[in-house]
Amino acid sequence: MFKNLWHKDKGFVVALGLVGCLILSAIGFYFLGTVPMTEPVGTEIVVHRGDNLESMIQVWFKSYMEGYESFLIPVKQQIKGYEVKSYTTLETGDNPVVQIDFTISPRVKNQDLTLAFEGFEEKGEIHCQWVLWLKESVAQEETYVITRVGRRAQYDAEIYYESGEQEKDEYEQEFIEEIPYTQTMYTYKIDNEKCYVSYDGGQMWVEVPIDLETLVKVSDGHSSYNKLQEGSYLISPNKTAFVFGGAYNAEEKGFSPLKLIYSNDQGQSWQTSVISSEVSGVRVKFVSFPTSSVGYVVAAFGRTMSQEAQAIFKTVDGGITWEYFGSTPRTSLLQAAGFITETIGFFTYPIVEGADTNFYRTDNGYIYSEINLPVIEVDGLTPFVQPEIPYFENDELYLMVGQGPDSDYKGGRLMAKFKSNDLGMTWEFVEYVEPPVTEIG
Repeated sequence: MFKNLWHKDKGFVVALGLVGCLILSAIGFYFLGTVPMTEPVGTEIVVHRGDNLESMIQVWFKSYMEGYESFLIPVKQQIKGYEVKSYTTLETGDNPVVQIDFTISPRVKNQDLTLAFEGFEEKGEIHCQWVLWLKESVAQEETYVITRVGRRAQYDAEIYYESGEQEKDEYEQEFIEEIPYTQTMYTYKIDNEKCYVSYDGGQMWVEVPIDLETLVKVSDGHSSYNKLQEGSYLISPNKTAFVFGGAYNAEEKGFSPLKLIYSNDQGQSWQTSVISSEVSGVRVKFVSFPTSSVGYVVAAFGRTMSQEAQAIFKTVDGGITWEYFGSTPRTSLLQAAGFITETIGFFTYPIVEGADTNFYRTDNGYIYSEINLPVIEVDGLTPFVQPEIPYFENDELYLMVGQGPDSDYKGGRLMAKFKSNDLGMTWEFVEYVEPPVTEIG
């Protein structure tokens, strides 16, 4: 009798355990899981008699966004609500183009949703800007099919390249006199449309095996063919690296992936890795390798007026593979970024009236600290307002702070030098520094 009861109880316990596992799995999926986002491309939009295309796009978009308000999808993909700021028709005809500006209120804060909607986060909301390319259906009248979804930067880039302005700009840039290289131990030069690096002050040169236009191209139409963007490269005996990509490719009618070409043996061999295919319209990018294996790339992209999205990517295997690491502390235009240790990084922005600071520090990307530098007054002025990225000199951490773009104190060249004894949390003034006139070769 007791034996039969045990078997019955045992079966009940097993069944109860299975139910518990299913419940835990469901809870885990709800809070931690993801499901593929519904792809707008291929969606048909029917324009009924008496309606217009823009109004029917509004109906479709409302239905699309309501899918993310559902409690049936994982919580980190849910939104509490959204607000459409504007619908703008950019082109009409058989192949219309419509822009939608909107904000999203995520149910829980997470970077995956920000990246998925290709927006930027500010004050708990995700700001998004979608451009829909549509094509009139051949098979069915008054029906349009969404063929592409992108950003305004992509649309503007296509107009730029197709308008003839590209040829004009490239002609002017192509014949700009090449700038002589800076005479430092580790340097680069652009000569005859090729990039070279030197590890001995310019006595010997090694070619970087990449097409120059691919290396220098940016998405705002201001590619420079005679110099590299400051901070987008690193030249040292143990690691040489150049970040490129994220710009519009006219032949492929899309944005190229953000990539890194690097060498660990002073240019004897080179490798190329993909950092991300998710960023488009990259304006500036910064690379730093505080160790030979740990490195960071910070990219600013999708500029809209004075705002832009920014993303941090990290490698722990010397640049072979990269993962999304997080976002930056602000969405105003990024001035400079870099990591000085495996976990500690700094970000600088232009001066914005009303902002407490334009200088930020992060420890492992989880917390951003506002850094307020001592105010240095000279001759009744406070000209030193633009921090650069800190650097180590004889194992001491220093920071150079330059003048703002409109300042001309002492010709605008004088800088203030600061020192930190706590890895950049606090700073003390050291001296004024006037950078020497750069020697060129």
